[in-house]
Order: sequence, then C-alpha cells, then structure tokens
Amino acid sequence: MAGIRSFVAVELSPEIKDGITEIQERLRSSGADVRWVRPEGIHLTLKFLGDIEEEDIDNIAGCLKSAANGLNPFAVEIKEVGAFPNLRNPRTLWVGVTENRTLSSLQNEVEKALEGIGFPRENRPFRPHLTLGRVKSPKLKVKLIEALEKERAQEIFSPRQMSVEELTLFQSDLRPGGAVYTKLKTVKL
Repeated sequence: MAGIRSFVAVELSPEIKDGITEIQERLRSSGADVRWVRPEGIHLTLKFLGDIEEEDIDNIAGCLKSAANGLNPFAVEIKEVGAFPNLRNPRTLWVGVTENRTLSSLQNEVEKALEGIGFPRENRPFRPHLTLGRVKSPKLKVKLIEALEKERAQEIFSPRQMSVEELTLFQSDLRPGGAVYTKLKTVKL
C-alpha cells in the first residue's frame, strides 16, 4: 500500500481565502498559462512530510502538540503579491506573509519536533507564503508580469490579518483536477 502524502499547515480564514480569490481573478485576466491553486486548497504550509504511514499519524500529532505547547493564538498579516524565483521570471505566484517572530518560532519548533521522529529538517530558510499558482509555459508571460506589478502597486485586500489558532496535519491526494486535501489531525494552540 502506498504511503499517505502529507504536510503540516495553518488553514486560512474565509476572509483571506476570499481576498486571494479576488487576486487570482485579476491575475487570471492576463491570460497567462498558469495552473491556479483552488482557494480552498491554499494553506500556510509549515512542513511538507512526504509519504507517511497511517500508524505515524498519532506520533506526528504528538509532535505538533509539543511544538504548539505554551503558544497562544497569534495574528499573521498577509502582504504583497510576488513570484519565485523573481518577478521578471515568475514560476510560482504567491502572496507573502509578513515576517512574524511567533510564526517563525512555531515553524522551527515543528521542524525540531518532527526531526526527533525521523523527518529531516528543510534545508531552505522558511519563507511564509501562500501559493496562488504555478506558471506552466511562457505564453503571455509579459502580460502576467504586468498584472503582477499592477497587483503589487495596490492595497491587496482587507482585512489582511488572520488569527493562527491551530495546526493541521493534512493528507494530499494528487488528482487530475488538482490536489484534494483531507484533515488527518488538528492541534489547537
């Protein structure tokens, strides 16, 4: 039997999802060849785990409880639109999350706790973001860059803050129409 593809993330508030939908619609009007992430599938990912076994779920949840221990809910703020690797050569389109010491600390604690049960630490620094879509081809790339620059020049949406109140271990099933996410465990802060 294949493993369960999984990751640890913070779910977004309905207001933030609505704002992201508006941004995607404006960027989509560029006509660029982008595979858009469905708004209900956008999360603030803290750690991608890859394939796990069903018997690992409770162990992972215990690590998340340990990582969240002593933390109260806290606010994060959504900031500008951007792209990896950069705006001139967009491959992954995202909305950034303002640097936040509590969020960074939580993510580090998640890494540390999960490393203790065999999940290697991520080599890249944590850059909190919400993925909007992935560019599939250079078709209309110039129009997409223009739309990104226009988006960056305006107030993205309001409200831009949301409360982080829990961590969720998600299962990710890759399907032709896009990934489908299922909650496996939730840990309250």
